[in-house]
Amino acid sequence: MLSAGNDIVSLNEINVARTQTEPLYSKILSVSEIALYEKLKSAILFEHYVWLLWSIKESAFKYLQRIDPELLFTPVKFGITQLNIPKGYFPVSFDGNENTLTITGNVEFDNYKIYSRSVIYKELISSVVDADKDFKGVYSAIKYIDSTVNTVQSAAVRSFLIDHLVKETGTSNLTIGKNADSIPILFEGAKELQIPVSLSHHGHYIAYSFKLKH
Repeated sequence: MLSAGNDIVSLNEINVARTQTEPLYSKILSVSEIALYEKLKSAILFEHYVWLLWSIKESAFKYLQRIDPELLFTPVKFGITQLNIPKGYFPVSFDGNENTLTITGNVEFDNYKIYSRSVIYKELISSVVDADKDFKGVYSAIKYIDSTVNTVQSAAVRSFLIDHLVKETGTSNLTIGKNADSIPILFEGAKELQIPVSLSHHGHYIAYSFKLKH
């Protein structure tokens, strides 16, 4: 599978008290994932756990939607079967450099099994997924921007992504559009490139991922 999926959650935008209520978290977490938290609760706050799993599931949905455009997003149907929180994990402030410890996981949907890599800062949670456990050819980045206006966020994350793609591929005249299923696609001029891209923004934060063939 050649696809891309990512998601970002601004923790400044979530309602902690509401996150801790069953009507909300039960829409995101399955019974087995609630049980999994009991094994991890000494390492991660519940509200972080809920939105971490949301970000992984949203990333997986984006990844699989490119393969199956008819796919609908029902969070509890995307199963987190493993989550590895590294020893010494502790959220630090985001300073523009992705140098925090990475939380890895496995997510399953129907017959698909894909892998996740996530980071949690004091301000945000960001996840990326791929079918390759080693994430070969997968690139991603996070950035703070001043605006929370949707159109500004959308333009900023596209510009952020294109700058990175130009450096990695040496290709110019790149633009990002959407196909008939509203999935982002990359163009060089009028030519569609077979480089899957994924875009996210929430609050003051933008993020992307893309995959190059290796």
